[in-house]
Amino acid sequence: MTTKLRNELARSGALLTVSCYDPLTARIAEDLGFRAVTMQGWITGASLCIPEPLLSLTDLTIACKRITDAVQIPLIVDAGAGFGDEIHVIHTVRQFELAGAAGIHIEDQVFPKRARYHAGVKYIISKEEMVSKIKAAVEARKDDDFVVVGRTDALQAVGGGIEEAIDRAKAYREAGADIIMTLPRSLDDMRRIRSKVEGDLWVSPGTYGPTTISVKDCEASGFKIVNYPLPSLLVAAEAVMKLFRAIKEGDMVKTLEHLGSADTIQEKVKQLIGIPELVNKEIASGKGIC
Repeated sequence: MTTKLRNELARSGALLTVSCYDPLTARIAEDLGFRAVTMQGWITGASLCIPEPLLSLTDLTIACKRITDAVQIPLIVDAGAGFGDEIHVIHTVRQFELAGAAGIHIEDQVFPKRARYHAGVKYIISKEEMVSKIKAAVEARKDDDFVVVGRTDALQAVGGGIEEAIDRAKAYREAGADIIMTLPRSLDDMRRIRSKVEGDLWVSPGTYGPTTISVKDCEASGFKIVNYPLPSLLVAAEAVMKLFRAIKEGDMVKTLEHLGSADTIQEKVKQLIGIPELVNKEIASGKGIC
Protein backbone atom coordinates (compact mmCIF):
# COMPACT_ATOMS: atom_id res chain seq x y z
CA MET A 1 0.00 0.00 0.00
CA THR A 2 2.90 2.39 0.65
CA THR A 3 4.20 1.89 -2.89
CA LYS A 4 0.67 2.28 -4.26
CA LEU A 5 0.38 5.60 -2.49
CA ARG A 6 3.75 6.77 -3.80
CA ASN A 7 2.64 5.84 -7.31
CA GLU A 8 -0.60 7.79 -6.87
CA LEU A 9 1.34 10.83 -5.70
CA ALA A 10 3.59 10.55 -8.75
CA ARG A 11 0.62 10.84 -11.11
CA SER A 12 -0.30 14.22 -12.54
CA GLY A 13 -3.13 16.16 -10.95
CA ALA A 14 -4.60 16.05 -7.47
CA LEU A 15 -5.34 12.92 -5.47
CA LEU A 16 -8.92 13.17 -4.17
CA THR A 17 -9.51 11.41 -0.86
CA VAL A 18 -12.29 11.09 1.70
CA SER A 19 -12.03 10.25 5.37
CA CYS A 20 -13.51 6.93 6.51
CA TYR A 21 -14.18 5.96 10.10
CA ASP A 22 -14.79 2.22 9.65
CA PRO A 23 -14.21 -0.61 7.16
CA LEU A 24 -17.62 -0.22 5.49
CA THR A 25 -17.15 3.46 4.65
CA ALA A 26 -13.66 2.67 3.35
CA ARG A 27 -14.99 -0.14 1.19
CA ILE A 28 -17.71 2.15 -0.18
CA ALA A 29 -15.02 4.66 -1.15
CA GLU A 30 -12.99 1.90 -2.81
CA ASP A 31 -16.06 0.63 -4.66
CA LEU A 32 -16.74 4.13 -5.98
CA GLY A 33 -13.24 4.40 -7.37
CA PHE A 34 -11.35 6.48 -4.84
CA ARG A 35 -7.65 5.68 -5.17
CA ALA A 36 -6.82 6.35 -1.51
CA VAL A 37 -8.64 7.16 1.74
CA THR A 38 -7.81 8.81 5.04
CA MET A 39 -8.79 8.17 8.64
CA GLN A 40 -9.12 11.46 10.50
CA GLY A 41 -9.04 11.75 14.27
CA TRP A 42 -12.18 13.81 14.78
CA ILE A 43 -14.61 11.44 13.06
CA THR A 44 -12.83 8.33 14.33
CA GLY A 45 -13.22 9.63 17.87
CA ALA A 46 -16.84 10.61 17.24
CA SER A 47 -17.63 7.13 15.91
CA LEU A 48 -16.31 5.70 19.19
CA CYS A 49 -17.99 8.42 21.31
CA ILE A 50 -14.54 9.63 22.39
CA PRO A 51 -13.44 13.26 21.91
CA GLU A 52 -10.40 13.30 19.64
CA PRO A 53 -7.94 14.54 22.34
CA LEU A 54 -8.74 11.42 24.38
CA LEU A 55 -8.06 8.91 21.60
CA SER A 56 -5.16 6.60 22.39
CA LEU A 57 -2.62 5.21 19.98
CA THR A 58 -4.23 1.80 20.53
CA ASP A 59 -7.68 3.18 19.60
CA LEU A 60 -6.30 4.46 16.32
CA THR A 61 -4.16 1.48 15.37
CA ILE A 62 -7.07 -0.91 15.96
CA ALA A 63 -9.34 1.26 13.79
CA CYS A 64 -6.58 1.51 11.17
CA LYS A 65 -6.02 -2.26 11.04
CA ARG A 66 -9.73 -2.93 10.57
CA ILE A 67 -9.80 -0.59 7.57
CA THR A 68 -6.56 -1.79 5.98
CA ASP A 69 -7.76 -5.40 6.28
CA ALA A 70 -10.92 -4.47 4.35
CA VAL A 71 -9.59 -2.54 1.34
CA GLN A 72 -6.88 -2.67 -1.29
CA ILE A 73 -6.31 1.08 -1.53
CA PRO A 74 -3.85 3.10 0.59
CA LEU A 75 -4.90 4.59 3.92
CA ILE A 76 -3.33 7.72 5.43
CA VAL A 77 -4.02 8.11 9.16
CA ASP A 78 -4.29 11.20 11.33
CA ALA A 79 -1.78 10.45 14.08
CA GLY A 80 -2.46 13.69 15.93
CA ALA A 81 0.61 15.10 17.62
CA GLY A 82 2.42 11.76 17.44
CA PHE A 83 1.46 10.93 21.05
CA GLY A 84 4.38 12.76 22.62
CA ASP A 85 7.99 13.68 21.95
CA GLU A 86 10.43 12.14 19.48
CA ILE A 87 10.57 8.78 21.26
CA HIS A 88 6.79 8.51 21.20
CA VAL A 89 6.74 9.51 17.52
CA ILE A 90 9.14 6.66 16.70
CA HIS A 91 6.80 4.19 18.41
CA THR A 92 3.78 5.78 16.68
CA VAL A 93 5.28 5.37 13.20
CA ARG A 94 6.20 1.73 13.81
CA GLN A 95 2.76 0.87 15.18
CA PHE A 96 1.00 2.37 12.17
CA GLU A 97 3.35 0.56 9.80
CA LEU A 98 2.39 -2.70 11.52
CA ALA A 99 -1.29 -1.76 11.23
CA GLY A 100 -0.97 -1.42 7.45
CA ALA A 101 -1.18 2.35 7.05
CA ALA A 102 0.47 3.78 3.93
CA GLY A 103 1.31 6.96 5.80
CA ILE A 104 0.43 9.24 8.70
CA HIS A 105 0.26 12.92 9.39
CA ILE A 106 1.52 14.47 12.59
CA GLU A 107 0.81 18.01 13.71
CA ASP A 108 2.55 20.68 15.76
CA GLN A 109 -0.22 21.08 18.32
CA VAL A 110 0.70 20.58 21.96
CA PHE A 111 0.29 17.09 23.40
CA PRO A 112 -1.95 16.26 25.09
CA LYS A 113 -4.42 18.49 23.25
CA ARG A 114 -6.35 20.89 25.44
CA ALA A 115 -10.13 20.78 25.67
CA ARG A 116 -10.27 24.25 24.09
CA TYR A 117 -9.10 22.60 20.87
CA HIS A 118 -12.76 21.70 20.29
CA ALA A 119 -13.68 25.38 20.58
CA GLY A 120 -11.14 26.26 17.91
CA VAL A 121 -8.47 27.47 20.32
CA LYS A 122 -5.18 25.78 19.45
CA TYR A 123 -1.72 25.91 20.97
CA ILE A 124 1.37 24.78 19.12
CA ILE A 125 4.84 23.65 20.15
CA SER A 126 7.99 25.40 18.96
CA LYS A 127 9.14 24.97 15.38
CA GLU A 128 12.35 23.36 16.64
CA GLU A 129 10.46 20.74 18.65
CA MET A 130 8.32 19.84 15.66
CA VAL A 131 11.30 19.63 13.33
CA SER A 132 12.81 17.07 15.71
CA LYS A 133 9.56 15.08 15.66
CA ILE A 134 9.44 15.11 11.84
CA LYS A 135 13.04 13.90 11.66
CA ALA A 136 12.27 11.16 14.18
CA ALA A 137 9.25 10.01 12.14
CA VAL A 138 11.24 9.90 8.90
CA GLU A 139 14.09 7.97 10.48
CA ALA A 140 11.76 5.57 12.30
CA ARG A 141 9.99 4.16 9.24
CA LYS A 142 11.19 0.76 8.15
CA ASP A 143 9.59 1.13 4.71
CA ASP A 144 11.03 4.08 2.80
CA ASP A 145 7.75 4.41 0.88
CA PHE A 146 5.79 5.04 4.10
CA VAL A 147 4.57 8.63 3.74
CA VAL A 148 5.15 11.18 6.49
CA VAL A 149 2.94 14.27 6.32
CA GLY A 150 3.97 17.28 8.37
CA ARG A 151 1.03 19.40 9.51
CA THR A 152 1.19 22.87 10.97
CA ASP A 153 -1.76 24.43 12.79
CA ALA A 154 -0.05 27.84 12.91
CA LEU A 155 -2.80 29.50 10.84
CA GLN A 156 -5.38 28.80 13.56
CA ALA A 157 -3.17 28.75 16.63
CA VAL A 158 -2.88 31.36 19.35
CA GLY A 159 -0.20 33.82 18.23
CA GLY A 160 0.10 32.24 14.80
CA GLY A 161 -0.63 33.40 11.26
CA ILE A 162 0.09 32.70 7.63
CA GLU A 163 3.73 33.78 7.72
CA GLU A 164 4.33 31.49 10.69
CA ALA A 165 2.59 28.67 8.83
CA ILE A 166 4.74 29.21 5.73
CA ASP A 167 7.92 29.34 7.79
CA ARG A 168 7.04 26.12 9.58
CA ALA A 169 5.99 24.42 6.35
CA LYS A 170 9.41 25.14 4.86
CA ALA A 171 11.14 23.83 7.98
CA TYR A 172 9.08 20.63 8.05
CA ARG A 173 9.80 20.04 4.38
CA GLU A 174 13.51 20.47 5.02
CA ALA A 175 13.25 18.06 7.95
CA GLY A 176 12.08 15.35 5.55
CA ALA A 177 8.27 15.49 5.48
CA ASP A 178 6.97 14.08 2.19
CA ILE A 179 3.82 16.21 2.16
CA ILE A 180 2.94 19.42 3.97
CA MET A 181 -0.47 20.29 5.42
CA THR A 182 -1.08 23.95 6.32
CA LEU A 183 -4.90 24.20 6.72
CA PRO A 184 -5.43 27.26 4.46
CA ARG A 185 -8.60 29.27 5.08
CA SER A 186 -9.14 30.59 1.55
CA LEU A 187 -7.98 30.43 -2.05
CA ASP A 188 -5.74 33.42 -1.35
CA ASP A 189 -4.09 31.48 1.48
CA MET A 190 -3.65 28.48 -0.81
CA ARG A 191 -2.02 30.49 -3.57
CA ARG A 192 0.26 32.30 -1.18
CA ILE A 193 1.37 29.06 0.46
CA ARG A 194 1.87 27.36 -2.91
CA SER A 195 4.09 30.22 -4.08
CA LYS A 196 6.31 29.94 -0.99
CA VAL A 197 6.42 26.22 -0.17
CA GLU A 198 7.92 23.59 -2.45
CA GLY A 199 6.77 20.01 -2.94
CA ASP A 200 3.43 18.26 -2.40
CA LEU A 201 0.78 20.06 -0.37
CA TRP A 202 -2.42 18.81 1.31
CA VAL A 203 -5.68 20.74 1.62
CA SER A 204 -9.03 19.92 3.26
CA PRO A 205 -11.70 22.15 1.63
CA GLY A 206 -14.43 23.38 3.89
CA THR A 207 -12.76 22.31 7.12
CA TYR A 208 -11.17 25.64 7.94
CA GLY A 209 -12.05 27.70 4.86
CA PRO A 210 -15.04 28.32 2.59
CA THR A 211 -16.96 25.21 1.51
CA THR A 212 -17.19 26.74 -1.98
CA ILE A 213 -13.58 25.82 -2.77
CA SER A 214 -13.83 23.03 -5.34
CA VAL A 215 -11.51 20.17 -6.17
CA LYS A 216 -10.68 21.99 -9.42
CA ASP A 217 -9.78 25.11 -7.41
CA CYS A 218 -7.46 23.04 -5.23
CA GLU A 219 -5.86 21.34 -8.21
CA ALA A 220 -5.42 24.63 -10.05
CA SER A 221 -3.76 26.06 -6.94
CA GLY A 222 -1.18 23.25 -7.06
CA PHE A 223 -2.31 21.13 -4.11
CA LYS A 224 -1.60 17.42 -4.42
CA ILE A 225 -3.94 15.83 -1.87
CA VAL A 226 -7.50 17.11 -1.60
CA ASN A 227 -9.16 15.50 1.41
CA TYR A 228 -12.70 15.75 2.78
CA PRO A 229 -12.26 14.81 6.46
CA LEU A 230 -15.70 15.18 8.07
CA PRO A 231 -18.71 14.65 5.75
CA SER A 232 -18.96 10.85 5.89
CA LEU A 233 -19.76 10.66 9.58
CA LEU A 234 -21.84 13.85 9.65
CA VAL A 235 -24.08 12.71 6.79
CA ALA A 236 -24.46 9.23 8.29
CA ALA A 237 -25.32 10.62 11.73
CA GLU A 238 -27.90 13.01 10.28
CA ALA A 239 -29.59 10.22 8.31
CA VAL A 240 -29.79 7.95 11.36
CA MET A 241 -31.13 10.77 13.56
CA LYS A 242 -33.90 11.53 11.05
CA LEU A 243 -34.85 7.86 10.76
CA PHE A 244 -34.83 7.17 14.50
CA ARG A 245 -36.82 10.35 15.19
CA ALA A 246 -39.48 9.29 12.68
CA ILE A 247 -39.67 5.81 14.21
CA LYS A 248 -39.90 7.17 17.75
CA GLU A 249 -42.62 9.65 16.82
CA GLY A 250 -44.59 6.95 15.02
CA ASP A 251 -44.50 8.89 11.77
CA MET A 252 -44.92 6.00 9.35
CA VAL A 253 -44.90 8.26 6.28
CA LYS A 254 -41.47 9.65 7.09
CA THR A 255 -40.23 6.26 8.28
CA LEU A 256 -41.24 4.65 4.99
CA GLU A 257 -39.63 7.53 3.07
CA HIS A 258 -36.32 6.77 4.79
CA LEU A 259 -36.76 3.02 4.31
CA GLY A 260 -37.88 3.30 0.69
CA SER A 261 -34.53 2.23 -0.70
CA ALA A 262 -33.66 -0.12 2.17
CA ASP A 263 -33.83 -3.32 0.11
CA THR A 264 -31.62 -1.87 -2.63
CA ILE A 265 -29.11 -0.56 -0.10
CA GLN A 266 -29.12 -3.86 1.78
CA GLU A 267 -28.27 -5.71 -1.43
CA LYS A 268 -25.42 -3.29 -2.09
CA VAL A 269 -24.10 -3.71 1.45
CA LYS A 270 -24.26 -7.49 1.02
CA GLN A 271 -22.05 -7.14 -2.04
CA LEU A 272 -19.64 -4.81 -0.26
CA ILE A 273 -19.15 -7.18 2.68
CA GLY A 274 -18.80 -10.25 0.46
CA ILE A 275 -21.97 -12.22 1.17
CA PRO A 276 -22.63 -13.28 -2.49
CA GLU A 277 -19.10 -14.70 -2.72
CA LEU A 278 -19.61 -16.62 0.53
CA VAL A 279 -22.98 -17.96 -0.64
CA ASN A 280 -21.47 -19.15 -3.93
CA LYS A 281 -18.66 -20.94 -2.09
CA GLU A 282 -21.15 -22.71 0.17
CA ILE A 283 -23.27 -23.76 -2.80
CA ALA A 284 -20.18 -25.07 -4.61
CA SER A 285 -19.12 -27.00 -1.52
CA GLY A 286 -22.57 -28.58 -1.10
CA LYS A 287 -22.87 -27.30 2.45
CA GLY A 288 -25.97 -25.21 1.91
CA ILE A 289 -26.59 -21.48 1.97
CA CYS A 290 -25.73 -19.16 4.86
